[in-house]
Amino acid sequence: MDTLASFFGTDHVTSTIESTVTNTSFEAARFKDVHRYVHDARILGGLHYRFSMNTGRRIGRDVSKQLTHHYFKPAGHGDRDDEREDEHRVVRRKIDGGLSSRRPSGLPRGRRRP
Repeated sequence: MDTLASFFGTDHVTSTIESTVTNTSFEAARFKDVHRYVHDARILGGLHYRFSMNTGRRIGRDVSKQLTHHYFKPAGHGDRDDEREDEHRVVRRKIDGGLSSRRPSGLPRGRRRP
């Protein structure tokens, strides 16, 4: 939910969750309220333990920080898209180069693992 709040610039966005199974709906004034509702519902419904939900929330928060820091930038700042594409090309080249240069020992050249 931190990613959505960062994207919209505020946590105060009204959201509605509707269930076609129970014919009920839940309206929240903030993203945090939606998160809390879903978090508790998954625990009370027996889908997850509280520990796993809390751990997932911490991981999600870290991923959100990474996304908002590196990818959610204001639009319209010159050649930002060209810079980003160049950045992706370099990353792809590093990944492709790293994978092709490392061959598992014991396999002949030109053969891949099944």
